[in-house]
Amino acid sequence: MIDDFFFLFRYFLLFKIDIKPLIRDYLMHLDSVLGQEHIVEYLKDHMKQPFHLMFLGPAGTGKTFISRLFLKDYLDSMGVAEKDRDIYVLQLKSTDDRGIAMVRNRLGEFVKRVRPNKEAKAWVWLDDADSLPIVSQQALRRILERYEGHARFLFCANGPEPFIEPLQSRCTILQFLPVNLTIHGSEILRRQNPALRITPEALTWLITMSLGNARLYQHYLQTLCVSIGTANVIEASEAQSIVNAPPVIILRDLGLATLSGNRPEVVRNFLKLWAAGYSFEDIIAFLETICKTYSYYSPEESQKIYAICGEGHVAMILNRVSFLDAITVLCGESVTNL
Repeated sequence: MIDDFFFLFRYFLLFKIDIKPLIRDYLMHLDSVLGQEHIVEYLKDHMKQPFHLMFLGPAGTGKTFISRLFLKDYLDSMGVAEKDRDIYVLQLKSTDDRGIAMVRNRLGEFVKRVRPNKEAKAWVWLDDADSLPIVSQQALRRILERYEGHARFLFCANGPEPFIEPLQSRCTILQFLPVNLTIHGSEILRRQNPALRITPEALTWLITMSLGNARLYQHYLQTLCVSIGTANVIEASEAQSIVNAPPVIILRDLGLATLSGNRPEVVRNFLKLWAAGYSFEDIIAFLETICKTYSYYSPEESQKIYAICGEGHVAMILNRVSFLDAITVLCGESVTNL
């Protein structure tokens, strides 16, 4: 742990990165989280008597960050001494062994351990739990039942699909939503690097391209800090140079034109993306993404766009991905009828 800290410290000095945000993160609590208000409120209400938890949501929505703060606040609330924290939390990442032997041995031994503060629960935190094998989940099910009086489990994953039903039924499932960067983007910038100066147009571009992924947004900010620096105000063109994604506004307009059956507008917006080097496959994928991330369309309109994207996938299978094929699909028609 100490070696890792000094490695990061040298890295930050080398690239002249402000370390104050790192220190602030260490001192943070759940009250300082931006967004995910429904998650934070639930965790605060059940701080003293938590259940097994399953955090589900897309990447960059704060599952790992909030997990870390929750476990810290929980141990604080239970009066666990700082020197004893390591024996109360076992974190298993995607790179760790998650086989049946690990579950029965290392994990089993951890939950059975006697601890100084008997009122506080031990926590097994499985980050990126999507890759947890079924056989390991079956073994975990028995541990959850047998040692519920001693330990709690916290799973972080993109969705519920990888988990067996008995495991899901024993957990409180909390769904994380894409972060509203329009509201929280400026504050994230201030916390991460207040010396970084960005024009409103450049900031809007970065927020739009991040698609609700706060981790990606922070990555963009850090890239700008390292590659361009803080001496001058960063313009929109400089922000665009580090982002490889089509403008969401054009995609939104393309979706609206598709819904209204306005062929000239479909062609005009599609040509903008086509000329920028984006393929039919790219555009279909991005249309699906903005439907999931933004509230541009009503539920009924979103379903229509998903249906059109489905027709786009059929066209790809048939290798019908020319410009004319794309316009046909985006105008609500089927390439199989041509």
